[in-house]
Amino acid sequence: MNTQPLKYLSSKIQAIGFDLDGTIVDSLPGIHQALNLALIASELSPVDEYQTKGFIGNGIDILLRKTIETIKGSDAYYSFDFSSLRKRFDAFYSELMTDGTQLYPNVFSTLHALKQKQIPLVLITNKPSQFLPELLNGLGLSKMFCLVLGADDVKEKKPHPAPIFQTLGSLGILTNEFLFVGDSKNDIECAKNAGVLSVGLTYGYNYHQPIADAKPDFVFDDFAQLLNLFH
Repeated sequence: MNTQPLKYLSSKIQAIGFDLDGTIVDSLPGIHQALNLALIASELSPVDEYQTKGFIGNGIDILLRKTIETIKGSDAYYSFDFSSLRKRFDAFYSELMTDGTQLYPNVFSTLHALKQKQIPLVLITNKPSQFLPELLNGLGLSKMFCLVLGADDVKEKKPHPAPIFQTLGSLGILTNEFLFVGDSKNDIECAKNAGVLSVGLTYGYNYHQPIADAKPDFVFDDFAQLLNLFH
């Protein structure tokens, strides 16, 4: 855990990056429903919500791969037609995404308070970029972020540091001036790989494991605790 005085940290941080699923929004209901509809349409057995929750974090393609490996075994990865399953998932998720996604408590008010402090806010997610405009608009967040990077906007997805390096270059800031907030080990590894500070949130998905195990610089139970870093 970081032992630097909070006053020192707040004076250094020039921008904050956020993960989306499991950090800002609970998207599990929509993802789970779309996944099972796609599986049934592919004549496969559905999975339960607990399983789906453990698959979220690495993007849709990995979620589908883990699902098929769970249903059909690890060898299925090499022979299964993932392109058809992905098309079905995308079609169902486009219909279910907005109603199946909710902001976590205190997210909107905290983001608004940070913007009032004139801190640039960035969204960095492994969710396919095609879904982001409609989703953010539906949640009232379309004007909250100065930069939005989805899975298709970067050369490498988290935990690779590329999205954070791209952000630093776009904003013209240094590694010690950026803070990244997420709910999974992918987010924390991304931050560590880029050399920036990280906050791990305990209420997210993280493959059913405690976020503290990933050793972020800070561990918060409530999104609003971010404001404690910026008095």
